[in-house]
Amino acid sequence: ALDISEPADNTTVNGGEKKVKISGKTETGVLVYINGNQIIVDKDGNFTTSQDLNEGDNNFDIKATDAANNSNEVSRRVVFHP
Repeated sequence: ALDISEPADNTTVNGGEKKVKISGKTETGVLVYINGNQIIVDKDGNFTTSQDLNEGDNNFDIKATDAANNSNEVSRRVVFHP
């Protein structure tokens, strides 16, 4: 299981900080990657990270992989307008 609580797909960020918070929940003992970079998952399967935004479209591929190498992937698109 891989549930992304934020951001919603096709979110638009106007001005402000050039970052987006990505958070969600998966099962315990699962590895989570965002665009190929592993992020920290707590003992309950929760994760939160901030990712830098570029102007325009930003695509985030969030992938959870368990010990048996089963995986689930969710994509989120965030548009940034400075």
